[in-house]
Amino acid sequence: MTTLLDTNVIAALLKNDHKFHDWAVRVFNERKLEGPTAIVDIVYCECSIVYDQSSDLDNILAGLGIDRIPASNRALHRSGQAYMVYKNANKGVHRKGVLPDFTIGGIAVDEQLPLMTSNPGDFTKYYPDIVLLQPTEEEMAAVGNEVSEEPRLYVADIAK
Repeated sequence: MTTLLDTNVIAALLKNDHKFHDWAVRVFNERKLEGPTAIVDIVYCECSIVYDQSSDLDNILAGLGIDRIPASNRALHRSGQAYMVYKNANKGVHRKGVLPDFTIGGIAVDEQLPLMTSNPGDFTKYYPDIVLLQPTEEEMAAVGNEVSEEPRLYVADIAK
């Protein structure tokens, strides 16, 4: 089965000093034994912000054996609908920059693919049926993270 990867997983795989590097490498390698790993276009876009050339990112993803899958209109619609629920529930207080997480989650649910992420709170509240591969509570606590129910602004810290 294909496993979708969140942007934070790509960052953790590429940065040896990332707080979730060991977890990401271990689970990524386990999932590679089960089937392909893939990202969606918005993850590619988020990852691209630190590379001058698309070929640099393409080479890294190819070296890791990470594919890219397209989103269906149905998945994108699901993403937009979940985002509107979020916006309506948080009138005047909603954060900017969370639409990519809604898109990633919507595609994972629509395609019935597990999503590997170190930010489970970005997905669980608005996609209760999503299958997440995430650090354990002990792994989260060891690096000072708490599991949050609310999406948060995420700026990719992907290494060149």
